[in-house]
Amino acid sequence: MADHSVLQRRRPAFDADAFEGAVADFEFARARVPFFRREGRDQGPARIDGPADWARVPLTRRADYRADFPRGVLARGRTLGEPGTLVRGSGGVGDDRVTTAVRAVLLAARRAVTLAAHPPLRDAILGGASGRSARYTAPECSGVECASPYTPMEQRTLDDGTLVLPSTPDPLAAPDALLGRAADELRAHAPAWLEADATPLAFLLRRLAATGRREAPPVGAIVLTYTPATRVARRRIAEHCGTAVVAEAVTMSEFGWLAVECPLGLTHLNNRSYFVEPLVDGGRPAAPGELAELVVTSVGDRLSPHIRYRTGDLCRVWDDPCACGSDLPLCRFEGRSGTLLTVPGRPAPIGAWDVDRAVGDCPELDAYQVGQHREDEVRVEYVPNVKDTRALEDGLVERLRALLGGRVRLTASAVRYLPAGPDGRLRPCVSDLPVRPLDQESPA
Repeated sequence: MADHSVLQRRRPAFDADAFEGAVADFEFARARVPFFRREGRDQGPARIDGPADWARVPLTRRADYRADFPRGVLARGRTLGEPGTLVRGSGGVGDDRVTTAVRAVLLAARRAVTLAAHPPLRDAILGGASGRSARYTAPECSGVECASPYTPMEQRTLDDGTLVLPSTPDPLAAPDALLGRAADELRAHAPAWLEADATPLAFLLRRLAATGRREAPPVGAIVLTYTPATRVARRRIAEHCGTAVVAEAVTMSEFGWLAVECPLGLTHLNNRSYFVEPLVDGGRPAAPGELAELVVTSVGDRLSPHIRYRTGDLCRVWDDPCACGSDLPLCRFEGRSGTLLTVPGRPAPIGAWDVDRAVGDCPELDAYQVGQHREDEVRVEYVPNVKDTRALEDGLVERLRALLGGRVRLTASAVRYLPAGPDGRLRPCVSDLPVRPLDQESPA
């Protein structure tokens, strides 16, 4: 194996063993996967001797795997019907959707490595008596065709024992009867842990409490994923979760678990089960803390390897150690293009994490969304749970103005309801101004 110790000190998240594994996946894909052998496609360098050669390997996108699925992206001789093979659809709509085939044993191994950053969560999930899980999010986000609330519980239970709870395309508009049914099914299924979108889960718990049902979800752990978990939603969940371990994770249908919070509330990126590259400026490795797009290569996937796959997720990665003791690198996921704010006078876009820190944990607030349609104009809409909103709104505006600066026109308004996007997600930040650090060219 080559000595990459110097490179490890210069690039956050670089892992030499994962790099060697990624090279092996690339060589396998080039030899066995039709998509990589397609006529006219850039095959990359004939030999990979180091990261400089690796940088010449072409990036791939969702469209590549969507257009060629399944025959073009499965290794020669493999089929979807082989035992232990899971076919997973991504959440989202349009170009964001993709179907992936992956081995269940590989997903389990990736999850175990990621969970090492949060031992209490790992113990609750992997040591749960039932071993089953449940999922609560909009049908468009669930990644399975059976997610319609009109199907019976049995048809929404997946082969691995996961129960997809009934929901609606806009979870914040779900009727109380459906919310009660979701709670009843969760109790009947008795899963070890629940995977949920934080804001819809907070809404479900709030509405159940309003109808007199204040019981905690009968699970040992709650994993918050799909969209960034706001402090407002987490406060509501904490009020009702009982003794369950609650943590946020970053997961993708293409890969499984990518990152998880540690017990200190900091996020750690799994750079062992994948070769991860935070890239900017047309392919330059990002410096520590620099906003970048995460590019991921599978390690050990002999079914449908993903090579230098553009996830679309924007993140920052650091090489500083964490006081929790985990040796997985620290990171912060900022969202995707269309979910970051670009304002005059700021050297870098503002992500949902900074916005949420400015909004804070407001007991008078049930949900919010900060939107940007022009560079010099930002609007915050919020759902209050108090009648007199003057002090609440004044505080929101003051804190957000301190974050955004004085060159932005900031307006705020109370609303009774915030609609989810076409994919069923209510994101805390939305913007019409694209942010694509990987597609930008370095300044001359």
